[in-house]
Amino acid sequence: MRHKVVSFTEPYLASLEQFNPVVGNPEYNAVRMINKMVMAAAQGAKVTIFPELALNGYHAQDLFFNEMIMDRTEEAIEMLRYAARQLNIGFITSVACRNPEQYKGEKYLVNRLMIYIPEEKIDFTRNKTTLPDYQEFREYRYWEIGDPADIRPVALKNISLGALICEESWNNPAAFPDPRERLYRHDPVEIIHSQTPLNVNINTSASPDWLGKDRIRHNMQSVVARTYKTPQIFLNLVCGQDELLFMGKSFVMNSRGEMVAEMKVGKEDTLLLDLKNINNMQPLNIDISKPQSEDELMEHLDKMFRLYLRDYFYKSGLGKFEQETDLDINPYWFMDHQKAERIIRPYKDRPVLQPEVVIGLSGGVDSSLVATICARHLGPKNVKGIIMTYRENEYTQPESITLAKELSGNLGIETVEIPVYENTIKFYQPYIGFEEGDLTHQNMQARLRMIIAWAVGNKENRVVMNTTNFTEAALGYGTIGGDLLGLPLIASLPKTLVRRYADWLSKQMSSMSREMIWRKPSAELAPDQFDENELGEYDVIDPILESLRISRGNIKDALKRFYPVNGNTEEKKLFIDHFKFLAAKLLKGTEFKRNYYNRTPQFTSFAWLRWIWPMANGHFDIDRYIQEAVNELT
Repeated sequence: MRHKVVSFTEPYLASLEQFNPVVGNPEYNAVRMINKMVMAAAQGAKVTIFPELALNGYHAQDLFFNEMIMDRTEEAIEMLRYAARQLNIGFITSVACRNPEQYKGEKYLVNRLMIYIPEEKIDFTRNKTTLPDYQEFREYRYWEIGDPADIRPVALKNISLGALICEESWNNPAAFPDPRERLYRHDPVEIIHSQTPLNVNINTSASPDWLGKDRIRHNMQSVVARTYKTPQIFLNLVCGQDELLFMGKSFVMNSRGEMVAEMKVGKEDTLLLDLKNINNMQPLNIDISKPQSEDELMEHLDKMFRLYLRDYFYKSGLGKFEQETDLDINPYWFMDHQKAERIIRPYKDRPVLQPEVVIGLSGGVDSSLVATICARHLGPKNVKGIIMTYRENEYTQPESITLAKELSGNLGIETVEIPVYENTIKFYQPYIGFEEGDLTHQNMQARLRMIIAWAVGNKENRVVMNTTNFTEAALGYGTIGGDLLGLPLIASLPKTLVRRYADWLSKQMSSMSREMIWRKPSAELAPDQFDENELGEYDVIDPILESLRISRGNIKDALKRFYPVNGNTEEKKLFIDHFKFLAAKLLKGTEFKRNYYNRTPQFTSFAWLRWIWPMANGHFDIDRYIQEAVNELT
């Protein structure tokens, strides 16, 4: 392997575009990409580099099987190529393309890397060779695997360029020494670096984020840069797409593994970069080996919520925050400029809609946090709270009403109080035969509350927000047809993280009091009902649930992390009883409930949608599995 770094005096300018695509409209994405190319050419760039699938959006899911969409994708590719020739600037990206071998037993599509630089007569393509098929990824459903023999550097004018597509950078032994983390037979990083000395290697990505993932990327690319003594560029999408978040935060590293440039978090951004001069750039004052502080993590989480909410409403057609004023249609850039005008007209003419939401307020931390997030990122005027009381002083506690009203006043949101009418429930009692305070009686209250919330949403054209956290969702602590409905904004945040984030937000906005954040959680569906009496302490629950999640329900592995081997008999018994309860709830008792949730934004790795678990399964002998594991440990 050769590690020589080649340098030249003549610059080779590239424009890195951290891009937010719209899924389902490749032609509109193409018009926006061409506008980026125009601005790049005006600054002297020779090539514009876009993230993975910038033209299609990630993830377009089964829209990839839509023939009309694929026809339009091919037309959009030709739009890009025509504009590149007219502007005398190249582009690099990856695009979903039809696979010409699809009728010979291969997959319908390929994810094709395209490097098109007309001035240098470069028209290079190859197909992605590592297809993730785990957690949130389902790429093997769509793409045919590319041939690793096609991976090779591209010789531009006095520069040797490597280019990989997202997952192709995640299989290198230096960056991932544990073989269990490497899922593919070949290593594209080694292949691309071993053929010829590179001036720079680019990873064009659509890499979903969760809290803390950026440090993993930083360290991975830093190791690769140092190992191969080659500058590395990581260029990511920036968007919220259904449950996935792409936070951008693209970066450039020199051959010493030092970060020399970083792009914006949660926003589109452009970086003009001399590909030959990366090693001479001043390193940023960022120590990637140092864990992020609590403030840094919470600030990043806050920006994730902002991006998700704004993109959710914009891309669903429910709201618009700013006019698309940056799109110019010059006849010189387009084969058919009238068609280009038609493509952008619906977006330019779209009225500015108000993304309005409605939230049930209880004075507890979950509903208070969701209301604060929405008021912060959608605007207080677009948030409405409902206080839904039932038999005040017995079921609904007076402090619930007081704290909910205090929050509303602090946030400046509209709030109404609508009681759950007791006679409505009593009317059905003789027909159904439920008892006062039993589970049926509790669930009827929860369902009536949701009827009220949805009625307000229907009447006022508001989106109903769900306030369930991850811990509750994982354990099925909710009512089907009740609080499981609505957009589950915080259902990937464990209760302990909910409190951490709420505490951080309270210092930024002074909206939530400590009483709201640390009040004992209760569904208030029965007198003196508290979560900890039914589930246990959240500080104990969350680590066990995460251990069961990352071990994919392997009770033995999860027990090894927590079992009090040196504890006394009583401590061991208490732990085992609690562990049995949590394991049974998570692994066999609540999957059917989790399937009732709307698509849940993945702000953390604590996301139950990252596994696919059978609702009907024989994984039910929890007591025996745990006892056998304990016997092995002792």
